[in-house]
Amino acid sequence: MTEYILPTFKIDFSLPPFILSTDETIEITMRVNYTFGKPVRGTVHYRYGLMDTTVPAGTADGHGHQQPQQRMSKLIGSSNPFCFDGGVMTHRASLGFLKGYTFPVRFVVEATVKECASNVLEKASDSSVLVVERPYTVALRKTIRRYKPNVSNFVTVSHLFLKLNGFILIS
Repeated sequence: MTEYILPTFKIDFSLPPFILSTDETIEITMRVNYTFGKPVRGTVHYRYGLMDTTVPAGTADGHGHQQPQQRMSKLIGSSNPFCFDGGVMTHRASLGFLKGYTFPVRFVVEATVKECASNVLEKASDSSVLVVERPYTVALRKTIRRYKPNVSNFVTVSHLFLKLNGFILIS
């Protein structure tokens, strides 16, 4: 058993909520700050790829329901290690590898940062970005899951995201 060591700095990603399968690049912004707020000076190397959410055949929980399984595909792209000063790095990553995938899938970024002053390494990842084929997402969280004949059925839409000319509109 190893002793837990508090991280000396934190890596935060700033990514869009979703990207279209037809997009050619994504802007990856990382903010690296010490836990007391001052920006870190160091080097960063990041990798990116896709995480597929699938339901494998024959996998069921104790009640006979299918359980989704998250599967990490190969991290496809990566950056050369580069230096940063001031705690914020922005890089455009190519999305040419998206062709041939079945959507939706999750876009994953993993970063390793090495601080210059003490050579401390920290790692972080973000899998919050959804890759979709259409420029909208509709969440049906409050909708009844099963159709009931001869009963009024309603659909409740809680979020609608649209991407028009590179801008994300939320309604």
